[in-house]
Amino acid sequence: MRFAAAVLRSYESPFTLEEVMLHAGPGDGEVLVKIAGCGMCRTDLAVRHSAGRSPLPAVLGHEGAGVVVETGGPDTGLSTGDHVVLSFDSCGHCRNCMGAAPAYCDSFPTLNLFGGRKEHAARFTDADGGALAPRWFGQSSFAEYAMVPARNAVRVDPTLPIELLGPLGCGFLTGAGAVFHSFGVGPGDTIAVYGAGAVGLAAVMAATAAGAVTVAVDRHPGRLALAERLHAIPLRAASGGRPGLPGLPDLPDLPDRIRHLTDGGTHYALDTTGSPQLINDALRALRPTGHLGLVARLHTPLPLEPGTLDRGRRISHICEGDAVPGLLIPRLTRLWQAGRFPFDQLIRTYPLTDINQAERDCDAGRVVKPVLIPAGAKGGHMTDTAHHNTGVEGVEEGVGLTALMVAAARAIETHRHDSLAQDIYAEHFVHAAPASADWPVRIQQVPDGDANPLWGRFARYFGLRTRVLDDFLLQSVRAGGARQVVLLGAGLDSRAFRLDWPPGCVIFEIDREGVLEFKHKVLGGLPTTPKAARVPIPLDLRADWAAALTDAGFDTAAPTAWLAEGLLFYLPNTSETNLIHTVDRLSAGGSALAFEVKLEKDLLEYRDSPLYTATKHQIGIDLLNLFSLEPRPDSAGDLTSKGWTTTVRTPFDYTRRHGRGPRPEHNDALAGNRWVFAHRPRPGQRR
Repeated sequence: MRFAAAVLRSYESPFTLEEVMLHAGPGDGEVLVKIAGCGMCRTDLAVRHSAGRSPLPAVLGHEGAGVVVETGGPDTGLSTGDHVVLSFDSCGHCRNCMGAAPAYCDSFPTLNLFGGRKEHAARFTDADGGALAPRWFGQSSFAEYAMVPARNAVRVDPTLPIELLGPLGCGFLTGAGAVFHSFGVGPGDTIAVYGAGAVGLAAVMAATAAGAVTVAVDRHPGRLALAERLHAIPLRAASGGRPGLPGLPDLPDLPDRIRHLTDGGTHYALDTTGSPQLINDALRALRPTGHLGLVARLHTPLPLEPGTLDRGRRISHICEGDAVPGLLIPRLTRLWQAGRFPFDQLIRTYPLTDINQAERDCDAGRVVKPVLIPAGAKGGHMTDTAHHNTGVEGVEEGVGLTALMVAAARAIETHRHDSLAQDIYAEHFVHAAPASADWPVRIQQVPDGDANPLWGRFARYFGLRTRVLDDFLLQSVRAGGARQVVLLGAGLDSRAFRLDWPPGCVIFEIDREGVLEFKHKVLGGLPTTPKAARVPIPLDLRADWAAALTDAGFDTAAPTAWLAEGLLFYLPNTSETNLIHTVDRLSAGGSALAFEVKLEKDLLEYRDSPLYTATKHQIGIDLLNLFSLEPRPDSAGDLTSKGWTTTVRTPFDYTRRHGRGPRPEHNDALAGNRWVFAHRPRPGQRR
């Protein structure tokens, strides 16, 4: 049998999608499963950093879910067509397996970490017959099919979205199992969860379902926002161990803060980080007889501070949530159906072909739980925060949907008698997309008009921003001499059609393929032509867009007007830094760049602002979950250090200049917005 799989051939190489071969059908006690989706776990990625953990080349993946297509004999307990979630392998007959502790199977390392059961090695090869390490965690499910022991496969309700259920077999199982089984958390208990990744957030959801008071500790505001949405108390652990809670002054000691929040300390604590400092803090924050569980593997000796284990406090390691998968996985699916374990909010789906991008996003913390969908499998029933943080192709959701929001605001502004900017194409974009078809495009359609916290304020803001950036671009080409304009994250920008460009101008528009296709479809149906040469470049800005730009005719020796409008705060900080460095590298003297940033501050401060609240409730866009909440780079300072002159302004500066636009408000989500204008001097020109 031949099928596609993602093969890791060396510890340093990317995954490659290859044709692999399975040379025999299921044996006794085995089933062949067509994979509908497979979660990516950090244990998969740890193979790169732990030579010997799995022989290579190998097909990894151990959070698979799918449909049984063939069974090996009558004793599997499964039938063709059953929907199953795949979990870890175990022998089934050692003392621990017989004692309902399969995660502590005597053969666990051999069966799960070191290439699977040796008797199956010859059955699994690449297309040339080269051996592949068989059955990572009993499944090797970064593939279209997986041969698994039937005891690993847990039958689930076929009405559930099977492509999203794979992480219930490991990551979510571990966090939830720690709460339900290792601790036995119940109503009125308190628990602190250190690290708000997939395992930690699963523990948060389980603790909430159990009726406990939960504190979530993490360094990243975005993860804390998600934990808070899942009903945890968010507590930020800053670098150096100095914590801070949004809206409250910093206290010097993390355990003191947790004891204050939990009336004397927590009953339980779960550490997912492996950080010795946090482990000691967790012990100090426990009340007497409290229990700390560790799920991360420790790679160095753990130094414990004096007194941390006094008064009956204890510490233990937890593997796979101390769970029996066949019992816990159905429980978790029932909780999900009841709305009490919303694991789908943590998932972002990727095609299996995008496995390397999924790995990069996972490594960078841009996604909580990637799930890979093989070709031909159904997918995408649900989306999530992490999915939105990195955007989606098209304009129906995520960052793409914000392009429609901006278009609606521009349309409202266009039809005002005192408008600052005219965009006659904007309303056509709004009406063409089902997601925005009923949004207002005139101020008369907006309840309360200008006083509306969403459309009234956004129309003023985006109208002003559009006018200011129109002026910047036209000044750059008319007085500055630039004849090429690059719109980074062009979205539904129609400047190539609506501005009067000097002869010889070329407008390069870079954005995701789905966004540009939608724009082309809408504009192609209107009686209009661009007023300058227009070159769309369908590409994700995390890819090598510089090469694509130069291939499209961009001249690195000529001055350029660059624009990154409403873009950078959606990008991870490393992507923003790379973008600024690339613009600098490609810019000749006389070039200019405008971009928008948010101040380095905790955006959770504004989570209840009228603007964010109205955006979420009226049109379903949760901006805080779209923004990258990592610490932001100082891009303006970076450009200054590279020889550019930079000017930083607030939107309110231009409100005063133009007599119209947003004005400061209490609890104002726009207070941290800054517009940056940078110019690279020509050779010999003084700064």
